[in-house]
Amino acid sequence: TVLAQRSVANWEQAFSIRRQTTGRKLLNKVAKQGAFFWWIRQGKIVYGMIANSYSSSDATLNQDDFKDKSFQIGTTGLDGIINDITVRYNSVSGQTTKSTFASVAVSKTRYNYNSKTEFIADFIKETTPAASLRDYLKDNFNDIKSTPSGVLINPKYFNLEIGDIVQFDNANMPMDVFGVAWTNYYFMVIENRWRSSKEKQMQFIQVSPK
Repeated sequence: TVLAQRSVANWEQAFSIRRQTTGRKLLNKVAKQGAFFWWIRQGKIVYGMIANSYSSSDATLNQDDFKDKSFQIGTTGLDGIINDITVRYNSVSGQTTKSTFASVAVSKTRYNYNSKTEFIADFIKETTPAASLRDYLKDNFNDIKSTPSGVLINPKYFNLEIGDIVQFDNANMPMDVFGVAWTNYYFMVIENRWRSSKEKQMQFIQVSPK
């Protein structure tokens, strides 16, 4: 099952397994280098992607959907920003030594803060997917993101899952976003959730605008 898509044309990975590993570790590495996330739902693997842009959401939530006084707003920190990125990929099939890696890089500085990151993508063999991975990291990790959370009590939305996109009703929320209207934070993705029989703890993170 695929949830949310973006342009991943010509994204290819190649690898061989030379040492014993687990399927989870292998899939985690493929997901990291393919810029998607995955989880298991009813015994099946489901994966989702952060799209290039959004025009609609899976739900629009307001304060009445959450347990009283449970809604909070946080942010990611400066240490989560990546604004100077080098993606090193394996340009020679079958060889993974650093000397065979070619790099594509981008630099972007905000908040008078510069964070250099080298991302090793040894499963990637071509420039196009390496550059696409670089741009994905640049677009999604170059700024501080809002991270709302709350206890959802409206059963109508208990079917929402990790990877679903939500919006918030600007006219009916218990607070704004650090002095900024919710209309300026158009789309959030469900990053995590924990469910009991009568309520569902939800963690969101801003995905648009980038």
